Amino acid sequence: MEYHNVPLQDSPPLATGAVTSPPANQDHSRSTSVSPSPTQSATGSENYQNPTQGQVKSHKRNTSSRIFTFDHFKGKNGPKVETRGLLSEEYKEGKRRYNWRSEILLGSLAVASALAIILLFVFSDGHPLDSFKIPMGLVIAALGAITRGALAFAIGACLAQEKWNWLRRKPDSLASFQKFDEASRGPMGSIQLLYWLNIRHWATVGALVTVLLLGFDPLLQGAISYEGHLVDSQDLLPPTIPYGGRLNAGSYAPNPSSGVHGVTGKDNMTFPFEDYSSIPDLKMASAIYDGFTDAPSAVDFHCVSGNCTFPPFLSLGVCSSCNDVTRFLNRTKEATTQGTVPSPSTIMLTDNYTKYSLGYVKLSNADTLHEHSLSAYMVVGATSSPAKSVSFKDNDRLIAALGVIEAADTYEKHETWWNETAVRATECALYFCIKRFDALVTKSDLKETETPIGTKRVQDSYGPARAGDRQKFEVMREKIGGGLMFNDGNGDLPREDLRLEPDPAGDEDRRHLNDTDLVAPATFNVSQSAVGSMISFIWKELFLGDSGTGLPLIWPPYQANQGFFQSSVSQAFHDSRDLSATMQRLATGMTNWARDASSSDADNATTTMTAQEQQQHPQGQMLGTQQTWTLHIKIRWPYTSLPFATLLAGFAFVFLSIRETRKLNMVPWKGDVIATMTHALDAEARDQLRSAAREGQVRQTSKTLVLNFAESNQGLELRAHQGEQGQQQVKAKTFPR
Repeated sequence: MEYHNVPLQDSPPLATGAVTSPPANQDHSRSTSVSPSPTQSATGSENYQNPTQGQVKSHKRNTSSRIFTFDHFKGKNGPKVETRGLLSEEYKEGKRRYNWRSEILLGSLAVASALAIILLFVFSDGHPLDSFKIPMGLVIAALGAITRGALAFAIGACLAQEKWNWLRRKPDSLASFQKFDEASRGPMGSIQLLYWLNIRHWATVGALVTVLLLGFDPLLQGAISYEGHLVDSQDLLPPTIPYGGRLNAGSYAPNPSSGVHGVTGKDNMTFPFEDYSSIPDLKMASAIYDGFTDAPSAVDFHCVSGNCTFPPFLSLGVCSSCNDVTRFLNRTKEATTQGTVPSPSTIMLTDNYTKYSLGYVKLSNADTLHEHSLSAYMVVGATSSPAKSVSFKDNDRLIAALGVIEAADTYEKHETWWNETAVRATECALYFCIKRFDALVTKSDLKETETPIGTKRVQDSYGPARAGDRQKFEVMREKIGGGLMFNDGNGDLPREDLRLEPDPAGDEDRRHLNDTDLVAPATFNVSQSAVGSMISFIWKELFLGDSGTGLPLIWPPYQANQGFFQSSVSQAFHDSRDLSATMQRLATGMTNWARDASSSDADNATTTMTAQEQQQHPQGQMLGTQQTWTLHIKIRWPYTSLPFATLLAGFAFVFLSIRETRKLNMVPWKGDVIATMTHALDAEARDQLRSAAREGQVRQTSKTLVLNFAESNQGLELRAHQGEQGQQQVKAKTFPR
């Protein structure tokens, strides 16, 4: 701030070159200049006139006013403005009544609310929605309203003050006073000010912020989004899924009323074996039948929330495998009266027959006879003895090997004779094994991945339960080899559990077994009741025969003198286009049944699970982790860029406005009506506007009327004179052509 001792002038000093002097022929009686009052003349040391260029007359400083030069915020080529300061008493009184306290307070409140929004965004980002007792959107809406309202009030006050500062710095039209005043009232006036200023002044920032504040709340609300995540929950019942540790289901026991069977060994010693009867587990039978259909098979898991995870675990199960054994078919020719399909007693035909045999199953038809009721298109045989199988001789965990011999479709369609028809053979097996399971429940839908693991039968397991039966057992092993059942139906003896353990056969098996999260008992047990009832069901129910001596399945089913002798699964084998998939579905169903039926036997010495592990996995149940679907708050930070940039611009505008007002040594009247009426236009300017109003040209006159915020003996006053455009209009009216 600069101060110079310059003489008081009769007219308010204007920025040099800012306002042109009136023409010589203009009526000076309309001049808006004010002569010094007698009081002012008396206080001076001498009478003075306008100083000449380059000459400044010193004078005694008037105690009622101070002279200063303002050289701040001037244009690039703008002149230095010398103006008279406020009367000291009026200035002090204005300072007491007008100040920036409310704007500074509201600006601080806006800053605090904005910081609270930022902190709340940072803290809530990624947190569950239900962790907030008060709705997040409500809190942000309230803080946003406080921030926007406080900042809008402060910016409006600064825009209102700018109408005084604008004319204090340089003369301008009356319309400029109106533009700033309307901009302080809301977005519509701010838009007009933006267009009028055309980015010529930093006051544009305040108008632009006023407009942008309209989108402040929507953008803040748009920054809040929600994402669903699964989180662990301890409030619900723990999820469980069954695994097969020890399978003990069905009934299989000696039947004393049936007597005993004598079996002779190599040393010609005969040992008696008791006849056994069985009752299959109903769910096991259902699992087998479902396996021949497309019915889905799933275990009985429990997951209250519908979203659960389980650690990988090993379980007892049933595996399947199929091999093409067509090259092992034995083809022979014979002349007989019947082939695979027995001829009725009323038909006695002798023909040449071609027979295809796998040892335990054969398919034979007449070469030249194409009688539907006497032809077999497919035959299925079974054996539980590994030694009698073709491709599973080393499998000592065999439940059943199924040999399927089927003719090409050309024979069924009567396109070829039997001796010209291609025949193929497939052998499939069901056997006990160990599987690894990776289970996940999502939206109450169980998704499991089962992977067979290399398995071996523990040596001497499934041996005699009584020490005195060891010699009898050796005789039995001579007959059945490494199988699990006496294949000739000559009885059985009490046995210990069948025990299985993992036997990694390759790198893939070792990788699955070396998982640190894997839950795996050392051995898996199957009781004699489970083994005996399962194999007996296959012979008696599927193949309609005695234990180990089932009848072959033939398609189409033939009708003998006593009726049909076929089970319903013969059609399933015939209609299957992929035997491997059918057997896999069957094995999966039996595995799921085994897992559901299995229970952890605390007295089983072969299980190496600790007491704590048995407590964690009671009754063959694997405990998992429960997850609940929870909404989490996700802050989209790009949405916050414009609101916070608007805040920074608004704070900058408020700071510059306050700083400019202080530099101008102005009292912050802002939009005060009393201040506007106090320092309104002088009488001459009002007369011009009233005259223009009577002629309907008040708006046009307001654009040509140049205002200057100058000082008079009574204080600051808006004083006006016509600009060049207005002077030309007045001259045209005074001297019409």
